[in-house]
Amino acid sequence: MKKIFLKSLLVFTSSLIFICCSARLENNNPIHEHARTDELQLEKNDSIKFPLDSITTVFTTASQYNDDMETYSFLSQNNTICSYSYKDKKLIYKVDLHKINGGTEFLIKNNDTIYVYNGKSHSISLINYHGDIIKTFHVKSDIKSFPSPLTGVAPMLVRGDNIIISGSLYGETINDNENDRKVSYIYNIKSNKTVSTAPYSSLYYSHNWGSGLLRWVYSTESPKENVMLFSFPADHFIYENLIGNNKLKPHYAGSKYFDKIPSYNRSKAVFFNTDEATKYFAESNSYANILYDKYNKVYYRIAELKTKYNGMPGWKKEISIIILNANFQIVGETLIGKVHGTNNYSLFVNKHGLHLQSNKKDENFMFFDIYKLTKKIKKR
Repeated sequence: MKKIFLKSLLVFTSSLIFICCSARLENNNPIHEHARTDELQLEKNDSIKFPLDSITTVFTTASQYNDDMETYSFLSQNNTICSYSYKDKKLIYKVDLHKINGGTEFLIKNNDTIYVYNGKSHSISLINYHGDIIKTFHVKSDIKSFPSPLTGVAPMLVRGDNIIISGSLYGETINDNENDRKVSYIYNIKSNKTVSTAPYSSLYYSHNWGSGLLRWVYSTESPKENVMLFSFPADHFIYENLIGNNKLKPHYAGSKYFDKIPSYNRSKAVFFNTDEATKYFAESNSYANILYDKYNKVYYRIAELKTKYNGMPGWKKEISIIILNANFQIVGETLIGKVHGTNNYSLFVNKHGLHLQSNKKDENFMFFDIYKLTKKIKKR
C-alpha cells in the first residue's frame, strides 16, 4: 500500500512539474494600469550614407557611435571593424580581426584602445587600429549558463579595470533559476576574475519562450552612475540594475500596439527545431533595443510587431519606438514600419537624432534614416 502511495505521489509531483514548465502564460500588456502621455514623437527629417568597398556588405552584428571622436563603426561580416568619420562620411580605417579569430562585439575608446569580445573562445582582446594585439584576456565562467552574447545588441562597457558584457545563451531548461542563468558579467582585467550578475526577469524561469530570439538581452548605459537598463523581448517592463547587483527595478515600458506576448505552450524539456522557433518569434510581439538619448534626456525602446511567417527568408517585423522620459514615464510612441534586417545591431543616437538603418537597395552604401524628437501637435 505504501509503495502504491509513493508511486502515485511521484506521478502526481511529476505532473505538477510538467504543468509548471509547459502551461501557457498569456502575459497581457497592462497598458491601462500605467499613466502615459502623448507629448513627443519621432519625425524623419534627414538621412546619411556611408560608402562601402567591394568586399564589405550592409550586414553587421555590432556597431558603435563614439561621441568624443564623432565616428561610427560597425563589425562587417568579414571580421573587420569599419570606422567612419560621421562628419565627412568617409572611411577612416579598417581593423582586421582575423589575428584574434574574429569578434562578437567591440568598444573603441580611442585609436590605440579597442576592446573586442569573442564569444566562441570567451576572450577579450585589447588591440589598436592597426589590428596589433596588445593583450588578450581569457574569461572563465563562474556559473553553468554563462551570459555570452551572440551579437552586439548590448554594448560592452568599460569601468576602470572592469569590463561589463551582457548576453545570453540559447535554450530552455527545466532548471532555469535566477542564480544560474544570468544576463551580464563583470570581468576584472587585474584579478582575472569573473562575476556573473543580473538575472532575467521572473517570467523567464517558469515558462517557455522559444529557446532563442525572445531570450535575447538588450541593454544600455544609464546616465546614473554605475547603472544599466535591460530590455527583455517578452517583458512589457524594462529594468534598472546597479552594476554588480542582482536586483532588477522594474519600470513599465509597454507598446500601445501590443495586447499580449504569450509564452509557448510546451514543456521546457522539449526542444524546438530552428524553423519552429523562428515561426513562434515572427508571429509574437516582442521588444528589442533600449537606447539613451543624452541630448534630449529620453530613452527609446524598440517594439517589434508580430507578422505572418511564411518560411525563411522573407518575413520582417514592423517596429515602433516607445519614448520614455528621465523618470521612465511614457511620453510618446511612434510607429516606424519596416527597417533593415540588421537594424538591431546598427542603430545609434547622436546629436543629430536617432539613426535607423534603412532598406535602400544599393550595395555601395550603408543607409540610415535620421529621426528627430519633436513635440506632437494635438489635433483639434
